[in-house]
Amino acid sequence: MFGLFNYDGPVIQILNKVADCICLSFLWLISCLPLVTIGAATTALYYSTNKCIRYGEGHIWREYWRSFRSNFKQATLLWLLLFALYGLLGGSCYSSYLMCTAGTLPKEMFYFLLIVIAIVAAWAALLFPYLARFQNTNRMILKNCLGIALMNVPVTLLQLVFLLLSLAMVVIFPLAIFCAPGVYMVLSCYSLEGVFKKYMTPEDRAREEERIEE
Repeated sequence: MFGLFNYDGPVIQILNKVADCICLSFLWLISCLPLVTIGAATTALYYSTNKCIRYGEGHIWREYWRSFRSNFKQATLLWLLLFALYGLLGGSCYSSYLMCTAGTLPKEMFYFLLIVIAIVAAWAALLFPYLARFQNTNRMILKNCLGIALMNVPVTLLQLVFLLLSLAMVVIFPLAIFCAPGVYMVLSCYSLEGVFKKYMTPEDRAREEERIEE
């Protein structure tokens, strides 16, 4: 029984992972403050969560900032594109809501736009994790993530559920903002890694399995 509380015991290991989730959440929040860096921060969050928490490799501070710097330009361009798309869809959704309320537009149009926003959000949830795991052009990242989302609908919907639950947790318990990003990304790692491995080359898959075993 007392072995549960040894340094290598399950209780201490779980507490260490919880502490890592909180630290990564703080890093993500701090590096998101300029807003324009949200894409790079989210890419770094997935990379360091997968490497440090899931596989227990490296140090969260070092791995986080290494990914942040190396993916900054590409992730920022993707985020700006998403931001513009969200702004367009959000404005259209708000306008359609006002028109539906005034009776000048069918309610079905408003519901249609909500579905489109949900689809875009589910697709966007794959972009930065994909960037953290693969090297490609922005155009191919957008295309490949759309294909992955359509070919793996249950996992795609699961990412959307994780995102909605995380947002709800923060709304209900505002202090959860200091751990929700890390928890969300841990859940995403465990659901997305199996999908990503299907799209890795046999050589990359073999190298990763060898590294994990070591």
